Amino acid sequence: METNDIDIRPMVVDQLTQFASQDLVLRLARIEVLLQDYLLRRADAEDNLKQLSDLCTFLESEKTKALLAQRLQTGDVVRVVCPDCRGSGLKPTDVTSGRIQTSSAFESVRAPVVPTDDPRLQCGKCEGKKWIIMERYRG
Repeated sequence: METNDIDIRPMVVDQLTQFASQDLVLRLARIEVLLQDYLLRRADAEDNLKQLSDLCTFLESEKTKALLAQRLQTGDVVRVVCPDCRGSGLKPTDVTSGRIQTSSAFESVRAPVVPTDDPRLQCGKCEGKKWIIMERYRG
């Protein structure tokens, strides 16, 4: 890992006005070279950080799925169809209350409803997953 040593010291404007014009031009040129170098380094670091963040998000999601699968295998919990949205993943709503109706008047026509990633349209109980986790009844 390289260090971030620069050869420019901070100075107030009053001191800079006392520089010879050639020295001020040299200082400005050196500052511009360093600035371009560090802007490139920052862009690379931001790209690297975004890739790492995306990778961490993916791995956290996969960990959550694996832990849920492990709990389902042991039989401690079960996955059931969401009672609110009845497995559509969308909010069960109607027009009279100002809520969006997901079922149509044509109940016999079964067109697949594709839930969107819009959180405003997702079911509040299952968060668009179409199912909920419940503890297994041990009677």
